[in-house]
This record gives sequence, C-alpha cells and structure tokens, in this order.
Amino acid sequence: MINKKTIIFVIILIFLIKLAYSQVIGIYESGGEPKVTCPDDFKMQSGESKKANLVIQNVGKGTGSFEWSVDCTKGSSFLSPQPPKSISKGNSLTVEGTFGLTTEESSDNAECTFTVKELNSLKTDSCSLHHPQDTQSFKIGGNA
Repeated sequence: MINKKTIIFVIILIFLIKLAYSQVIGIYESGGEPKVTCPDDFKMQSGESKKANLVIQNVGKGTGSFEWSVDCTKGSSFLSPQPPKSISKGNSLTVEGTFGLTTEESSDNAECTFTVKELNSLKTDSCSLHHPQDTQSFKIGGNA
C-alpha cells in the first residue's frame, strides 16, 4: 500500500522533471499581456467626429497577438488599424478611434469601453472613454 508521503513525493518529482525538461528544450510562457490606456475625457460638439488615441502596451513575457474592440452606449465608433496585430514584448501600438454622436438635447453623453485580448494567453484589459457632448448652436444671419 502506498502512503500519502510517497504520493506527494512522486507528484513533486514529476513536477520538477517537467520543469527541468521544459527549460532544457526551451519551453516557456511566451504570450503577451495587454495594458491599455484611454485618453482623459474630452468634449465635442454634436454632429462632429473626434479622434482619440488608444494605446495598447505589451507587458507580457513575449511577443503577443492582440485583438481589440470598442463598445459604446451611443453614437458611432471606428478603430484603425483593424486587429489582430502582433506586438513585441515591451512595445506598444496606438489605435486611433473616431467617435461621433449627434444630439438634439442640450447635452448628451456617451461612454465607450475599449477592450484588448491577447489571443494566446487570453489575458484581457480594458479602459473607458467618456465623452460628454454639447449641442451645436447655429445662428443664421440676414433680414427676415
């Protein structure tokens, strides 16, 4: 009959053998890990489009393949470049977001969440972009 100490010893021994073998043949965690940064709040007039730089930094242990998306409560959004993109360890990529919203009220707000996922490690990070908007005032001159 095998006792608990023997089982624990065998499990630890197997773990150490796998660890040593992986280091000998060069197996290591190589996936990236995203860290994203959104700009501070900004205002825009109703009916206009505003650009914002969204930064993806790879803080992982190796090069990663990243995909991203944006989800906004209102309005329109477009991101460029389109995913997926490879980012080397320690490097970053700037994604340009174009946002727009047309309002009829005195003011309206939209919030967008920018989410990035590394496709190998499946690690994610996100940030929020809040953009309040003021309606545009039009003054038409001339005689009536």
